[in-house]
Amino acid sequence: MIEATHRNDPPPAPPSWKRRALCWMLNAGAMGLAAMIAAGLVGQFVRDPVPASALLMYIPLPMVGAIALAVDLSCRGRAISRPRFVLAAMGAAAVAWSSATMLGTGGSEEPRPADREVIVLHENVLWGGGLFRSPQTWSDQRADLLARNPDLIVLSEAPPAEWIASLVHDLGTGASSVDVRNEPTSPYWYHLVVVSRWPIRLEGSFRFSGGAGMAVEARVDGRRIRLLVVDGMSRPTQSRLPFLGAVAATSREAELAGRPFDLILGDFNTPARSLGFDGLTGLGYRLAGRFAPGWRGTFPAWVPVYDIDHVWVGSRLRIRSDAFFQGPHSDHRGQVVHLLVPEESH
Repeated sequence: MIEATHRNDPPPAPPSWKRRALCWMLNAGAMGLAAMIAAGLVGQFVRDPVPASALLMYIPLPMVGAIALAVDLSCRGRAISRPRFVLAAMGAAAVAWSSATMLGTGGSEEPRPADREVIVLHENVLWGGGLFRSPQTWSDQRADLLARNPDLIVLSEAPPAEWIASLVHDLGTGASSVDVRNEPTSPYWYHLVVVSRWPIRLEGSFRFSGGAGMAVEARVDGRRIRLLVVDGMSRPTQSRLPFLGAVAATSREAELAGRPFDLILGDFNTPARSLGFDGLTGLGYRLAGRFAPGWRGTFPAWVPVYDIDHVWVGSRLRIRSDAFFQGPHSDHRGQVVHLLVPEESH
């Protein structure tokens, strides 16, 4: 009788500490991505009634979602062990939500008889070129602004007055500008400028809780346009609601006085989904960026995941088109809005 022989294979060697550490880091990273996506989506739905939820709105969902999707697909759906592809699904949801809320329609409102098209440009020019600004960086910015053929140029974080004078000169005879800026001793820096090829008048300036602004009346080929140009503080832990509430209250007062603002625009430092903008939409203002084709984020210019610069258009005007652009030497994208302005009613 022949006895069966059994082969005793040695047990598999345990994974090395390097492999265990790599697996732990990958799993921790996947869980971190999932947590960020969940928190970001909560922030998008809850919005910003308190500063804590406002911070969740600043989680860059497009980037985090795309990274999560790529990581899980590269791991064949096992970046989080169970269930499979859960991280990819969360990443896809984040990307889909961002696309739905941050892509403009590219729509257009048709002109009415006697409408006049007016081109309004807004850009945060980063003091004329940022930390290393110079006459050359400002010259590049001026050339880019003028190439877009605007009737009205609205600048946030504008450069010094003597540099603005060169832009006014470039626009030709009859051009002028108005501006407001912070006091020299103020820790909050701002400089708002409106430059026009046509007559323009500063009506007043405002200090809001969390920001500043100015009221401007412009005449473009005889058509009146009233602007409220604003700047919001960039402190991320500070609620934007008092600032946006003050902007809406100022707009409401102007409307009750029979002189409503046609445009409310500037660097709000606030995403368009903020609860604070409900006051403007309640007054009939529309976000021009929703008429732009494609992505409407403005900051940072090289990866514009945040929509914090806005042009809100009142009911008296119609929006023919809108486009975002990346100008030289600035960390914000600019915006060019083609508006249809009716004749004055008498």
